[in-house]
Amino acid sequence: MNQTRLPLEAIFGRSPRQNLPLAVQKMNTLPHVTGPCLWLLCVPDDQITEVAQELAAHKSQWHEAVVAHMSGLHTASALDVLRKKGASAMSFHPLQTFAAEAPAESLREIYIVMEGDPAALTLGEQLARLIGAKPRRISSEAKPTYHLAASIASNFLVTLMGISREVLAKIGFSEPDARTLMQTLVDGTTANLRNLSAGEALTGPVVRGDVHTVEQHLATLKDELAGLKPFYQLMAAETTRLAVQSERLSAEKAQSILAQILSETPS
Repeated sequence: MNQTRLPLEAIFGRSPRQNLPLAVQKMNTLPHVTGPCLWLLCVPDDQITEVAQELAAHKSQWHEAVVAHMSGLHTASALDVLRKKGASAMSFHPLQTFAAEAPAESLREIYIVMEGDPAALTLGEQLARLIGAKPRRISSEAKPTYHLAASIASNFLVTLMGISREVLAKIGFSEPDARTLMQTLVDGTTANLRNLSAGEALTGPVVRGDVHTVEQHLATLKDELAGLKPFYQLMAAETTRLAVQSERLSAEKAQSILAQILSETPS
C-alpha cells in the first residue's frame, strides 16, 4: 500500500507485535484518533461483533468513518453497533489464501469481494485498486453462497491433496515425494481451468466412460483403503454428473458408471 496516499494512522490490538509498521496500541487510547478514517477489523470471524462493541465503547464519534471486516461469510451487519453511531460499514474479503507472514504482493491481482453501505463500498473499491487488487460487489444475501463456493474451491482442494498423499503413502511414497509428484499434476489441471470450463477441463476415466477403470479403483479401495470408499463414490458420482452436463459423456455410459460406483461389491 502506498502510505503517502493512504497513511496508516494507528494499529490497535490485544498483544504487542514486533513486525508491524507502527506500535500496537490498546483500545483505551482510541479517543485520540479523530477525523474521517477507514477502520479494518482483521480478526477471526467469531470476534468481529465483540471487537466492534469494544470499539463503540471506547470511541463515541463515528460519523464520516468507514469500518470494514475481512470475513468471507459475515455481512456488514456484524458492524451494526458502529453503524448506529454513524459509521458506514462493509465486509471486505480478499479472495485468496494467505500463509503466515505473507508479503503485500500476495494481494496483487486478486479479487476483493465486498458488500455493505454505498459510502463504504466506494472507499473499498478505491482501497482495492490501491493495493493492486480487483474489487467485486455482491449483495448481502449472496454472502453465504459466495463463501460456500470459496471454501469448496480452496479448503477442499487441500483436503483432496491430503487424501491423494495418503493413498500414495500406501505404496511407499514419503510426504515430500508425494507432494512433488502430485503438484505437477495439480499445476497442469489448474492451468487448464484458467482457460476452460470445468466440463471442458475434466479428464480421466469417468469422462472417458472407462467403467472397468472405475471398477479397479473401487476394488483397490476395498482391499487397501476401505475408509476412503464413500469419499471416492461421492466424488466419482459428482464427476459423472459434470461429464454428462458437459455433453462429453453419454447417458448410457453414465448409467453404467453410476451403477458401478454405487455397487457395494464391484464385480
